[in-house]
Amino acid sequence: MIRLWNLPVFRLISTDRCRVAAPWFAWTHGRDDGSFLRRRANALERKKLGATNPLEQIPAACLYLAISLPRIFLALQRWGRGLRAADRISYHRQFIDLCFCAWRAGLRPQVYYFLGLHRHPHTASWLNVIDPSELHHLQRDASPADLNALEDKIRFTDHALHSGIRTVPVLAVWNDGKEIGRPEPSALKRDLFAKRSLTYSSTGIFGLRYLPGTDKYHEDESGKSGSLPELLSSLSRGTTLMVQPWLKNHPDLDGFSASALCNYRIVSGRHPDGRVEILLAALRFPLESQLTCAERDTTLCAAVNLITGRLHAAESKHPGLGRLTRHPVTGQIIEDFPVPRWAKMVADVTAAHAHWPEFPFIGWDISDTTSGVYFLEGSCLWGGFLAQMSGSRPLGLTSFATIYQANLARRGASSI
Repeated sequence: MIRLWNLPVFRLISTDRCRVAAPWFAWTHGRDDGSFLRRRANALERKKLGATNPLEQIPAACLYLAISLPRIFLALQRWGRGLRAADRISYHRQFIDLCFCAWRAGLRPQVYYFLGLHRHPHTASWLNVIDPSELHHLQRDASPADLNALEDKIRFTDHALHSGIRTVPVLAVWNDGKEIGRPEPSALKRDLFAKRSLTYSSTGIFGLRYLPGTDKYHEDESGKSGSLPELLSSLSRGTTLMVQPWLKNHPDLDGFSASALCNYRIVSGRHPDGRVEILLAALRFPLESQLTCAERDTTLCAAVNLITGRLHAAESKHPGLGRLTRHPVTGQIIEDFPVPRWAKMVADVTAAHAHWPEFPFIGWDISDTTSGVYFLEGSCLWGGFLAQMSGSRPLGLTSFATIYQANLARRGASSI
């Protein structure tokens, strides 16, 4: 017996967005870059679902109109009060904006709140926003089959070191409770930082503070102390951990965080002729965390003006935090802060992309530390929320579409 919810028509409706290029969406028939990207992402997702028959798409699009309205009210209930308090956006305006997002732009309600779309002066620019859930399909479509050449942090580090790129060394590797290789013991007698070799958005990271004179370490998150083998044997169960030195921010950035390492996310795009350009950049720093800049939903992001090298005001996916010109905890000036060594980071990223020429787009995480500028990692699945917060331009208004289409044409990719 066929279960109703297993039918493709229902799989084409997510809980908060439509997976169909409905005729009332502005991008369904648009000729601009943003419209092309949205149609391509939509088609890629439907192909992955195995549901491309128009007879399935039509009822799915109609059902979405009914399903989207309660999702709008749920979003208002969850995030509306924070936005109203922070930026004085009335519930009525939020409701109208959310209806435009759902029925004209085909964007999820959280995209409106997380990207601060209310700050864009014209709703026409919203039509160039690429929903981050759709961006993943475009990123995978543009990248080679072996994503782990970048996504596996151990492979990335090895390749970077062999290419002469300054990256944080790996001092030890633990896999499922067992140590791999024989690290130099003296190199480990310091504060350490550990993360999974395959993870997204800093999931599963932790710091180990070295306790001099005891040869033991303290892990802040769990409160446990012990020898390094004891702690890593337990923490690496079911995963692979890479252990690195716990770097400290350059004194120029102390006002953004005294303990947690801040990082710049810089996304570069490579044209088929080898020319590389910077598409966007932002500084990520924590609100309160002493461990990481990647706090869940509250990570503060300040876009970098690519021309002047100065920061825009900081924003967060939490709409209640508003637009921050100063750090709410430390008082550090954010807006118009000149990024130290900005020209060097741009030059380093542009040169580094040549060592992964098979990837048209790479999101680099770079930190400016007391020991100099380091590459932390690279990814072809860089986050679409950080990339398009209101200090940055929607991806449909950047060179992303031009580079994307040129690389598709170069490899002879078929239309969908």
